[in-house]
Amino acid sequence: MRKSSCDYRMMHNLMMVTIFVLCTIVMQGVFCMSARAEEEVALPISGVDGDLSWSIDDEGKLIVKGKGDYQVFQSLKYFPDWNKYAESITSAIVSVEDITNLSNFFAGCKNMTKVDLITGFLGSGKTTFIRKYVKYLLDKGERVCILENDYGAINVDMMLLSDLESENCGLEMVAGGCDYDCHRRRFKTKLITMAMLGYNRVIIEPSGVFDVDEFFDILHEDPLDRLYDIGNVIAIVKADLEEDMSLEADYMLASQIAEAGMVLLSRTQEVSREQCKKSVAHINDALKKMKCNRIFRYDDDGNILNSGVEHAENDSNNSYDLIARDWDELTKADYEVIENSGFKTYSCEKKISMDDNGFDALFFMNLDMDLKMINAAIEKLFSDSNVGRVIRVKGFANENDNWYEINATKKEISVNPISHGQDVIIVIGEDLDRNEIDRCFLARFSTIKTS
Repeated sequence: MRKSSCDYRMMHNLMMVTIFVLCTIVMQGVFCMSARAEEEVALPISGVDGDLSWSIDDEGKLIVKGKGDYQVFQSLKYFPDWNKYAESITSAIVSVEDITNLSNFFAGCKNMTKVDLITGFLGSGKTTFIRKYVKYLLDKGERVCILENDYGAINVDMMLLSDLESENCGLEMVAGGCDYDCHRRRFKTKLITMAMLGYNRVIIEPSGVFDVDEFFDILHEDPLDRLYDIGNVIAIVKADLEEDMSLEADYMLASQIAEAGMVLLSRTQEVSREQCKKSVAHINDALKKMKCNRIFRYDDDGNILNSGVEHAENDSNNSYDLIARDWDELTKADYEVIENSGFKTYSCEKKISMDDNGFDALFFMNLDMDLKMINAAIEKLFSDSNVGRVIRVKGFANENDNWYEINATKKEISVNPISHGQDVIIVIGEDLDRNEIDRCFLARFSTIKTS
């Protein structure tokens, strides 16, 4: 059946109307994008959305206050009003009661709080590095929070960093003493809370037995993927790595290094250049065991371990990603490289599980022993194979009303005065024999898996 000229005219008119509507929508979209671009730079700004009042200051800090929800339930609107300025928001402080909906609360906030992971195997020197790194960030004017994420019920490292607490430096911990899944949930909840406290950067110091994949997995979960921008993964490695580490310990070491944007050797000033080269070779061997193709190289004379911002080249680029210098000599330029080192995406074969990895931590409380007795007990732990494979001993002791920090490895026992502490000694290692270790210490204690 042929269409009449009237039918064609109707179709023509309908097409014209459709084109007009589409053009109108496109133009409105362009206008809205233009308006949004103009609004993003018009800071400070404030408003009210539903039950919440909000403001963004000229530094991009979002502050939300009130009791209830934004207007998502009162209309078809799905984004809060401050979403129009999402790319201008760099941090947030949220003080809201009885909120029932967080959908798109921080949608589009691409410049939110950065989060750095400072990882490293047991006794590598993570806490020492964090002190120096945080001082650099504070001097830059950043507002920083340190999150101690340890599986133990008592966090010694948090006490060692307590003097850093100030208006611009917070210190938090994830309570341990629970199973792996419970600890993971606590970790995520703590990160959500900290994202709403207005920090520019969160620095996470995990246990020395830590799966870096957990860091990436959690930060890619909702809503953390909208609250945080992953900054850097920084791995600390002892310059005098033990040559007889177990296969499990090597796997743990390699898993922490494989995705690190920067690797720093600690206490290089106390060992020879040859020892530094041996430790780097050990790192490469551990990575090879995990079938990771990342490899660190230096010139035949080892010069790169002694000049400037030393680096090791991986097989895909020549970026600076290993520093082997005395940390007291690191310059502002060095820290700028570290701060912008990011993370790598090397693949490797995962051969350990955090649910059952063979590592243990034993806690000894209220010891009735003086420093001489504690030293003797620690020496026995490292020399007696019947106790298991002890990797590190740390904690505090009080003698004559004075506190001392205790930090021991197989090579060294360090005892230093400290302003305050808690009467606890922690023994960390593999396949530890509780009864044998109990004979070394005269105290009640609890066993807590580090997984």
